[in-house]
Amino acid sequence: MNLRARSVLRTLLVAAVAGILTAPLASAQPVTLFSDDFGPKPLAGWTPSPLGLATNWDASSGVAAYNGGGHTQLYAGSGSWTDYRFQVKFRVDVAEDYPGGIRGRVDLATGAGYAAWIYPGQGLIKLWRSTAWHIDTSGLTLLSQVSATITPGVDHTLALVFSGDQIAVEYDGTTVIQETDSTLTAGAVALDVSNRPITFDDVAVTAGTTTLLSDDFGPKPLHNWTASPLGLATNWDASTGVAAYNG
Repeated sequence: MNLRARSVLRTLLVAAVAGILTAPLASAQPVTLFSDDFGPKPLAGWTPSPLGLATNWDASSGVAAYNGGGHTQLYAGSGSWTDYRFQVKFRVDVAEDYPGGIRGRVDLATGAGYAAWIYPGQGLIKLWRSTAWHIDTSGLTLLSQVSATITPGVDHTLALVFSGDQIAVEYDGTTVIQETDSTLTAGAVALDVSNRPITFDDVAVTAGTTTLLSDDFGPKPLHNWTASPLGLATNWDASTGVAAYNG
């Protein structure tokens, strides 16, 4: 065994006995049904809708960025999800309408779902019930709308919350729409985009204390780990998507 191999083995043994890094107890964390660290395959946990245009998405910078090249979606999750909270962080480049928004309780066969869309030009958030993947398909119903200041170049949060026939839209942490509708009872989630650029980050789908889906579109190297009293934390590197120790 050469010196390098002995050094690596020694490091592993020390880590096993003394704990170079320690993680929080698993029992204190919710059950994760979907996760994605976007390294090295950004957007690997998402599926383009039948509307296509998948090449208009780019997650290489640690966010899911859409170039405004037309109406489409990326979807994730299960068609059997019922009551949950779907939140994203988003940013628009310009105060113009039709960047899109998010869609929940999505029927994966038809694309029908509840869509919360932002309208920066009009200063509105609208809650729609769509009948198909393309939002302008016949039968589209506007359930509610509310005034909102949507500032370009600034991060905002947008959430859809489902509980039975109760549907809420939250904007920047405040409930701005509350409606009753029992048409759609279950479905997946989607990033719902259109004709203006928009970026998404920090996607989270939760049900009670259970995390159904989580995605920050960029790795946070070792952010859940703490160096032991033995130190040498700078010898660790997770910039490539793995925890590498230099020996």
